[in-house]
Amino acid sequence: MSGAAITAAHRGNVYDLLSTVFRRPLDARYLERLRTPDMLAALAAAGIDPGEDFIGDDSDTVLDRLAIDYTQLFHGPMDRIAPYESIQRGNDGELMGAPAGEVCRFMAEVGFSVASEAAELPDHISVELAFLGALANREAVALDGGDTETVARARDIQQRFLKAHPGRWADVFADKVKARAETEFYASMAAAMARFISDECRQAVEKCNQEG
Repeated sequence: MSGAAITAAHRGNVYDLLSTVFRRPLDARYLERLRTPDMLAALAAAGIDPGEDFIGDDSDTVLDRLAIDYTQLFHGPMDRIAPYESIQRGNDGELMGAPAGEVCRFMAEVGFSVASEAAELPDHISVELAFLGALANREAVALDGGDTETVARARDIQQRFLKAHPGRWADVFADKVKARAETEFYASMAAAMARFISDECRQAVEKCNQEG
């Protein structure tokens, strides 16, 4: 696999990780995957510090702590943070607002069905991240196979979607999570998401300038 393909695959893995983290509370299987030495090293390399308790405490304790934090952040009875673009960015501030419709149409136009597979509303942060992860993985496969047409299309879709959707609200959402999280895990993941999306948007602009 070429260097470019490896980079695209890595981006896809980051998107998939962030999508999983913000979709629902971690389960035991995914927690153990994150706590392997290789994954902890990868998290550290990405500037993600899940906290000493995440690494050292027994699994049941960590899962309970994370489940409580996730529920209070996103499903609590008071001051919950809605992980939906329609609420974080939309003028109406209601579920399935204009941004949700825009995401649905965008995905349908490019032949993806991530939203229906995710069992969530289309503008949930995890769905938007999963969509970008699928595109990055498609780019990686195309790069590895020398399919330049698919590479160009996957990159174009990523750039347009980033600009129109996550690039317009992921940082606001992340700031709210960082301010409210009771665990280092969710605070650090939110910070990492904001950095990653910002870097992706910056690189997309640079690529457009180079190609233009």
